[in-house]
Amino acid sequence: MPELPEVETVRRGLERLVVGRVVAGVDVESDKSWRVDPACRLDRDLVGRAVTSVRRRGKVLILDLGEPEPLAGLATVALAAAISPALPYVLAFAAGAMIYVVIEELIPEAHAGEHSNASTVCAAVGFVLMMILDVALG
Repeated sequence: MPELPEVETVRRGLERLVVGRVVAGVDVESDKSWRVDPACRLDRDLVGRAVTSVRRRGKVLILDLGEPEPLAGLATVALAAAISPALPYVLAFAAGAMIYVVIEELIPEAHAGEHSNASTVCAAVGFVLMMILDVALG
């Protein structure tokens, strides 16, 4: 396992070699090397994109590729504008799903232990506190 100074040395070397270059092709020799969805087509998604920077997070090297992020951001804004009339209903559905998970999974698990009465009291106090804050803060 390489140490952080070695990883940083490799990052600097890669930065000199690849920043500004365009991906011409992709050759995946082992599927175990990648943490991507099998349906993802690396050649379609990567070919033609330029490497804008090389960075690292811990011992993981990250090659940043340019352009699609702003385009995806614009597409997201357009989609949000298109579905804004339905947004309250979608958010209400998401809230209902979260409440369902709490009722079906978390509360029974909290009552299974020896401190089941304490969990009930804390849940009730938390609910009352949230309702007070909701009314007080409007």
